[in-house]
Amino acid sequence: MMKRLLLVGVLLLGSALAAIAQPVPVAVTLGGAPVSGSNPFPVTGTFSASLAGFQPSAAGARGTPLTVTTADSSGALPTGTVVDVSNAGTTNPMYCNVNGVAATAADKLIAPQSWFEFTIPSGVTTLHCIATGGSTTANTVGGTGLGTGAGGGSGGSGGSSSITGWAGSTIGTGTIQAFGSTQSTIGAGLVPAINAFVVNTTTALATNADSIAPSGSAVNSPTNSYLYGFDGTNWDRLRVAASTFGLEIAAASGALASGAGTDGWDSTQGAKADAAWAGSGSGSVVSIDKYIAAGIYAPPNLNVNGTNTAWTGVTPGIPQTGTVIAANVSTPIATPITCSALCANLAVKTAAGTLYSFEVSADSTLSGAAWWIMIYNATSAPADGAVTPLKCYAAPSGATSFTGAFASGGISFSTGITIGVSTTGCFNKTASTHALISGDYQ
Repeated sequence: MMKRLLLVGVLLLGSALAAIAQPVPVAVTLGGAPVSGSNPFPVTGTFSASLAGFQPSAAGARGTPLTVTTADSSGALPTGTVVDVSNAGTTNPMYCNVNGVAATAADKLIAPQSWFEFTIPSGVTTLHCIATGGSTTANTVGGTGLGTGAGGGSGGSGGSSSITGWAGSTIGTGTIQAFGSTQSTIGAGLVPAINAFVVNTTTALATNADSIAPSGSAVNSPTNSYLYGFDGTNWDRLRVAASTFGLEIAAASGALASGAGTDGWDSTQGAKADAAWAGSGSGSVVSIDKYIAAGIYAPPNLNVNGTNTAWTGVTPGIPQTGTVIAANVSTPIATPITCSALCANLAVKTAAGTLYSFEVSADSTLSGAAWWIMIYNATSAPADGAVTPLKCYAAPSGATSFTGAFASGGISFSTGITIGVSTTGCFNKTASTHALISGDYQ
C-alpha cells in the first residue's frame, strides 16, 4: 500500500514540474489595446544616439548622370538606402521624386547647383525628375547616413559684413564700377556701384529748365529731386499751386468748356452756365443735373379719370388755395332707388350695372329673429327655396338696420342688380315683406 502511495506522489510531482516548465504567454495592453508600433508603451528617461554622416556605398554608389528635360525623365537609382541627387546645371531648376511615379512640378524642388538627399522607399529603383525652363543634369550618389556639407543654390539668411571696397567686375553684359569711383559717363552695359559718384547731369536740369528731350543714350540718366511728367514729346517739371501746393493739371486752350475748373468739377461735367438738358440727345453732367432738379421740384401730373393731367397755375414754394382732387380718383354719379313701402325684394337695376352702396331697415316682425340680406346678379328675385346669391349678409336678432358700401369703383353686375331679405339663411330663401330696401347704382 505504501509503495502505491509513493508511486502516485511521484507521478503528481512530475506533472506539476512539467506544467511549471511550460512558457506562459503574457499580453501587455495600454488603454485596453495591445502594445504595438501604433500603440507604443510610454517610457521616460534619457536617450542618446550617434548618427553617422552620409557614406557612399562600397559598390554601385555613383549613378549614371540623368539628362532631365521639360518632360518626365527617369533613370536607375544607385545602390544605397539614401541617394544624394544634385542639379549639376547652372540655370534651370528641376523637380524629383523617388515614389516610382512620373515627375511633376509639384515634386521636390532642387535648384541649380544644389542637392537633396532622398531616403529610398522599399522596392523603388527609379528616380523621376522634370525640369522647367530648359534641360539640366541630375547626378546621383547612393549610400547611407545623413547628408553633410552645403546644399548650394541661393544663400541663407542672417549674418552681416562690412564692405570697404571692390574692384570693377563684369556680370553678364554689364560692368559694375569700382567701389567709390567717380564715373562721369555711364556707357552702355555699365552699372553704377553702390556709393559710386554719378555726376552726369544734363544742362537742362542744371538750369532748372523744362522741355527735356528723351534720349536713348546712357548719358541722359540724371539724378535729381524734381517730379517730371511726359507730355508725349518732352519731360516737364510738375507744378503745384502756390497757395495750396495742390498739383496743377494743365490743358490745351479750348479743351474744357468755358467756366469749367471752379467750385468742384470734373473734365466731363461742363460749366455752371450750361442750359438744362432738353430730355433727349447728349448733354453735359451739369445740364442733365439741372433737368433732373427741375423735375424734382416741379409739381407732378395728376391722373384724372385715366388722363395724365398737368397742374396749372401752381408755382413750387408758393402757398396755394383751392380744392385738390387726389390722383387716380374719379367721382361716380350714382342713382339712388328705394322701395315705396315695406318690401321683400328690390330690383335696383334690370340691366348690367354697378352697385356702390345699399341700406336695409327691418320692422319689428323681421328683426324679432335673425335675418339675411341677399344680393343677386339678376333682374328680379328668384322664388323661395334653394338660391345662390352673389352676396349675402347675416343680421342678428334685434338688428333693425344694415348698411353696406363698396370701394370707390363699386361692384359690377353683368345681368342685373336685385336685393332681397330672407328669414332662413343665405342658400334657402324665405321672403319676408317687412323691410325697407334702398341702393345707389350706376
